[in-house]
Amino acid sequence: MPSGIETARENVRKFKNYWDGLRSKEEYLPLKKDGTIWVDKVAVDADVGKSALRQNPELKELYTQAVGETLNANRKMVEAQLGEDAGERASKIETASLDALTVSGTEKDKIKKLERRISDLEEQLAVIGVAHQQALDKLKRLEGIEQEKERLRLLVERHEFQIDNAINPGPY
Repeated sequence: MPSGIETARENVRKFKNYWDGLRSKEEYLPLKKDGTIWVDKVAVDADVGKSALRQNPELKELYTQAVGETLNANRKMVEAQLGEDAGERASKIETASLDALTVSGTEKDKIKKLERRISDLEEQLAVIGVAHQQALDKLKRLEGIEQEKERLRLLVERHEFQIDNAINPGPY
């Protein structure tokens, strides 16, 4: 079993190879939908423990540099799409107060109806999911029966052949 130091060095080597591979394809660390680094995926893809990214000092330094490069590249990509002054424009947008977002009585009724409909559809989906799983289980059992039936048919044919040709069928 490798020592802790050997494992730490191996993790550094694995992460370097992973990062170099990404950069050779002009890619960066994977991001979640909210724009943060997807640490779990990085750990799996690099084949290192998630805790090693935090605890191994050399690996932590490499990982931190990779995160910085990834987030910087992502920021530049967003700025290229929205324009460099996107941050300033966004901060100037006034947000509506919650008081301005009132809902009329008829709209509340529509919302309640739609919520009930969603709830009913979710229940139906759950029932259908159970029925689907039961059908799959039954299909597996039937396939097993078909395989056993074919095996027995072949045994019977073999036995009949041996009897017809005066060959001792022997034990099965």
